[in-house]
Amino acid sequence: MPRLVIYVLIILHVAPGIAFTLLAFGCNPYVPSLGGFCGQGLLLPFMQITLIATLALAGVFALFERLRTR
Repeated sequence: MPRLVIYVLIILHVAPGIAFTLLAFGCNPYVPSLGGFCGQGLLLPFMQITLIATLALAGVFALFERLRTR
C-alpha cells in the first residue's frame, strides 16, 4: 500500500510537469511543433496533455509492478 501511495504522488507530480514542458516548448510562436493544438488557448490543451500523461504514467507503473511481482 505505501508503494501505491508513492506511485500516485509521483504521477500527480510529474504529469502536469510533462504537460507544462510540452506546451512551453511545443507552442513556439514562430513554428509551433504541436500545430493547431496550440491555438486552443492554454488551459484546455494543458488539461488534455495532463490527462494523457497521467494515463500513460499509470500504465507504465502498472506494467512495471506486474513485471516486478512475477
